[in-house]
Amino acid sequence: MLKKSNPVRYFLLAITILMLSATFSMAGTISMQWDPVPDGDLDGYRIYYGNVSGNYDQFVDVGNVTSYTLTGLADCTMWFAAVKAYDTQQLESENFSAEITGWARPVITDATPNTGQQGADAAVIITGSNFQSGATVEFAESGITVNSVTVNSCNDMTVNISVAPSTPLGPTDIEVINLDQVYGTGLNLFTVIEPQVPASITSNPVDTTVQEGQTATFSVTASGTAPLTYQWRRNGSDIAGAVNPSYTTPPVTPSDDGALFTCRVSNASGNDVSGAARLTVDVIVPPIVISTAPVDGASGVARTARPVVVFNVPMDPASIRSETVQLLNPDGNPIAQTSGSPQLAGDGVTVTIIPAQDLNYGTTYRIRVIGGSGGVLTTEGEPMDSTWVQSSGFTTEANASPSTVANVERTDTKPAAP
Repeated sequence: MLKKSNPVRYFLLAITILMLSATFSMAGTISMQWDPVPDGDLDGYRIYYGNVSGNYDQFVDVGNVTSYTLTGLADCTMWFAAVKAYDTQQLESENFSAEITGWARPVITDATPNTGQQGADAAVIITGSNFQSGATVEFAESGITVNSVTVNSCNDMTVNISVAPSTPLGPTDIEVINLDQVYGTGLNLFTVIEPQVPASITSNPVDTTVQEGQTATFSVTASGTAPLTYQWRRNGSDIAGAVNPSYTTPPVTPSDDGALFTCRVSNASGNDVSGAARLTVDVIVPPIVISTAPVDGASGVARTARPVVVFNVPMDPASIRSETVQLLNPDGNPIAQTSGSPQLAGDGVTVTIIPAQDLNYGTTYRIRVIGGSGGVLTTEGEPMDSTWVQSSGFTTEANASPSTVANVERTDTKPAAP
């Protein structure tokens, strides 16, 4: 039985700070254990603690156990703790146990970067709490050598490491050990990876020409350790969502002509930017009739005339047919053309109509070119907006009276004697 009047005839043989495993997630903890007190009516223990040595403003009754973890302690602060035993009569030990001191155990929450290559050096920033000046760091994987540790604050430190080429791949734990050997463990916070090959462009995008209204596609190929990420740019600015090895533009407009497209390929070890590919936009020009011969309103045109139509752009030969380029009679009906008429000249723009027979005297004809669907087409497949017809047409020469007959003589007279 414990008595206030008697000197304490026993003492706590040992009080040791033990660290919890890293799976314990609450910060601000101190774990303790002690030898049991050999007292027949022992009822339990109380831990007294505070921030001033020997002056404890808090306590916790832990019951009849010989180990306990104080929780909810302020980080980066010196704590002092001692233990007393009490019996069934609530009599306490006359003296405190030996005092323990120190910060709450270190807690490791993150490592940046969280990977390191075999055979490479790295500067790793470890964040958490309760990192004391002079703290050391150890990695569970023996192939990782800690070269230096700089404690920046009680919440972060910079650790320079070397990863041996033969270090096993995979995750490893990190330990932070304060000067009093109290340590915290961050499970699997750092991963050893294979040596990384920086991203490198192996095939650049190429210049591309498309018609107005079409799309253009640019592609790159690259090498390097996966994963590779891609970002396409237009004239130096990132294109939202263009993050694949190939990029297809929206339908292009004349304003896109001359735009330059590049691709930036990156991985964890570096990046590379492709050469620039130029986009050329062929602006679609619809065909129009720019001239005819005979001209509109002409008169006195020879009956043997072969009317000519001239377009502004080269035409598709297959679209130049007697059904699409016509010569209309006064009734508005197409006249017959010879086989192979109309003829498209080598310049691609000049079309000649060859009537099947001479034109009628004094008759007005009009040239008509069919537009729209089923009409004439450019070599780019663009139709004429609408059908074109000469407004006045041309008129052929009049039928003149025969000339006066000359040298009329009789042929039934007797020839003169020689």
